[in-house]
Formats: sequence, C-alpha cells, structure tokens
Amino acid sequence: MPRRRPLLLFALLLAVAAAALTLLRPDAVKQELRDLRDTVRRPAGPASKAIPSEGGAPLISNGRTLTTNDPPPFDRPVAERSGPFIAIGGRTLRPNLHFDMESSADSAMLVSGVARSGRRSMLLKASEEYGPAIRRRAGDVGMPLTAIAVGLWCRADDPGLVIVTTIHRGEEQRAWYGKELRAHEHTPGTWQRLQGELLLRGLEVADDDVVTIYLWNKHRHDTWIDDMDVVFRSGDVLGRDSIRAHDLEDSARTTRPLPFATVECLGAVDPGPAGIRIGETAPASTGLIALPGGPYRWRYTPGDGVARLIDGAGQARYLVRPWCPASGDLLGFERVHVAAEAGALRLVGYDVDPSADGTLRIAATPAPRGALIRITAP
Repeated sequence: MPRRRPLLLFALLLAVAAAALTLLRPDAVKQELRDLRDTVRRPAGPASKAIPSEGGAPLISNGRTLTTNDPPPFDRPVAERSGPFIAIGGRTLRPNLHFDMESSADSAMLVSGVARSGRRSMLLKASEEYGPAIRRRAGDVGMPLTAIAVGLWCRADDPGLVIVTTIHRGEEQRAWYGKELRAHEHTPGTWQRLQGELLLRGLEVADDDVVTIYLWNKHRHDTWIDDMDVVFRSGDVLGRDSIRAHDLEDSARTTRPLPFATVECLGAVDPGPAGIRIGETAPASTGLIALPGGPYRWRYTPGDGVARLIDGAGQARYLVRPWCPASGDLLGFERVHVAAEAGALRLVGYDVDPSADGTLRIAATPAPRGALIRITAP
C-alpha cells in the first residue's frame, strides 16, 4: 500500500496538470485534437508512387493534345491550355494542365453520353475509392512552388467527392489538403464546379519534394468528372532574374517588362459575319494581323493570357489585354478570331468541341462573343 500512494499521487498530479493546460491553452489543445482527427480521416490514396519521367513534360503533340507519362486518363492534356511553358536554367516549367476527358491511350475510365462539354467524361465508379494520381517534382512546376490549385466539373447523385493534394519528402508527408463537395452544396444530377487551392504559406518546399493530386470517392458513388484544371503557382515571376525583371518576350535581356498598349472599346459585334457560328467547323487559327494605321502587327497564341504588338523585325513591343464591358475578356476563350476592319480590329472569342467525325466545331456554351477595338501604342 505505501508503494501505491506515490503512484496514485503522481497520476493525480498529471491529471491536474492536463486539466490546467486545457484551461490555459484551450485553442491550442482544440487544434491538436483537430489535427489528430484529420489525420485519422485522411485516405491512404492511390498505391503507386511513381513520378512521370522528364518531370511530366510532353513527349509528343498531335496538334490537339500533348502526350505525358501520367496515368490514364490524365495522359492527354489539351495542348492549347497545357502547352505554355518556360525554360529557366535548364529546367522546363509547365505550370498549367487542362484535361477535357476526350482522349486517352487507355479509355477505360472515359464514357460517352454524359459530358459537360464535348462527348466524353471520366467516370469514377462506385467500386473505385481513388482516381489515378498526378505526380510532379516541386522543382518541375514551381520556382519556388507556393500554391497548387485544382478545379473540375463533377456530376453525381450523392456528394462526397474530394480533391486531395499532398506533398511528400521521401516517406514524410509535409502537407495534406482536401476540398470536398459537401451535402449542403450538392445538387443531384447536375454539373457542379468543385475547386480548391492549397496555399503553402510558411511551408518550405524543396525541388525534390513530390506533389500528388488525386480524387477521393469518399462515399463510393458513381461520379462523372469533366474539364479539369491543375495550376501550379510560383513565388517568383517566371522569367525574372534575381536582380532586374526580364523582358517578357526575351528572357535573355534584363530590360523592364513590356508596357501595355491602350485599348478603346468601340462596341460589341455579331460573331456571325466573321464566320463564327455555333455548330460549324472552327476556322483556322488567326496569324499575324496588321494593325490599321500603324507599324505594328497583332500576335496571340491561345493560353498566353495577353496579346502582343510585333514590330517589323518580329520583336514584341507592347502587350494587349482586350477587355471590354460588353464582351468581357475575349482572351479567356479557347480561340480568338481577329480581323482588321475600318481602322480597328474585330475580335471574336469562342470555344470548340470535338464532333463525332473528329473535327472541331464552334461550341454553344459559352456562346461566342465579339467586340470592335482600337489599339493605340503608348
């Protein structure tokens, strides 16, 4: 009995100390309990830990899609939305990926007849808890990597789809983030947008850390996925050295960034006269267009976000952002048709959908929009 008294007294003192700690630091204790609860709830994820060779850089392009070593159906990102890249010091950074779920080397997870756009979507069956994983070295997608954003359209009779993003250093999990479509947000049988962003904030990410993105079918219901985007954000402006900002057109020069030209909106225009009609075959991409009344030419590549004014030597001199109240940002469309007209430029933005015969046709949603603008160099 005498030996037990010190043990009982010690246990009592521990209980009192724990209670006092809880009273003095309630927020900290609650956070620790939340972390423990979240750790228990986190899924194991897909079994494979392989990372695509060449950092996921495209191996082949057929004009519409790129070919990567990601698992199907993420092996065929859309070229126009996934193609832009920047080469820095022997590294090729490709910060954007877009999957329209229309093609894959293995179409086992693609189904026809249910799609938000085009003809196909990805079906995550009720028997499948996890979708395939997209994996990248942090050094192949960010400089340095500061955030990972994922957005997609989904359709299901039951909520519970979760976008999961993790960061590992060897066997150590350094970050876990899940964005779930919850019951109060869910509308059965309709296409809904689900998106989330992991902000790394104070977490230091090394180039060899591994970023993993996958879908967790938490409630085990048939779920259709379409038009999925992955965006890797960097802390530094890509193409800038550590001292002075690079020319956005020529990263070998350390001049100031290109200035923006002035855009005057002259009004909305009907896309029809330009040959942009819903359901018809999409026209060939617009090349260099001479700017009326000046020495510059318009140049734009889908996915760039801004257009450029090119001088006679082919060097970019000014940036152009053709935003108008009546039409919005026309460069937000998948394609832009441009033509000179009465001292101005007529711009028509439109999206495309693949048809049954393989041709690209002008999409009905979003509807094409056009504007007449006048561009003036500073």
